[in-house]
Amino acid sequence: GNALILPSRARQQAVVSDFCHGLLIEQRRPMAPVDMARIREVAMGDEEFLRELITLFLGDAPGQIQALCRAVEDRDTTAVYKKAHRLKGASSNIGARPLSDLCRKLEQLGKGSDLEPAPALLRDIQEEYGRLQEFLSQLPV
Repeated sequence: GNALILPSRARQQAVVSDFCHGLLIEQRRPMAPVDMARIREVAMGDEEFLRELITLFLGDAPGQIQALCRAVEDRDTTAVYKKAHRLKGASSNIGARPLSDLCRKLEQLGKGSDLEPAPALLRDIQEEYGRLQEFLSQLPV
């Protein structure tokens, strides 16, 4: 069949290190910004589709993050839940697990009434998005 041929784990780690050198991810965070196996699975081996997915995500995510910031500022738990859920899904679709996990935490806050931890989570989301953007911009696709 059309099995995907993925690089070895050692090669994947070397590639991640190459892309992200200087960010010291290994020391700060154990997980790479993108699970390459996941993103290739979603793209079904189609490099053009993969490029399109990344372009769409990078074009849409900043507006989603801005909308999340507004929802937190307005203390609108329903909007926080919806916006965080949307960004969580978009992040998951491109294999951006760390960003998706942060969005899931914010989504959980939106289900409750206490948004006290939300600003710190938003900062983490913005920082992780920056790391993700840097990583994606250097992918050889």
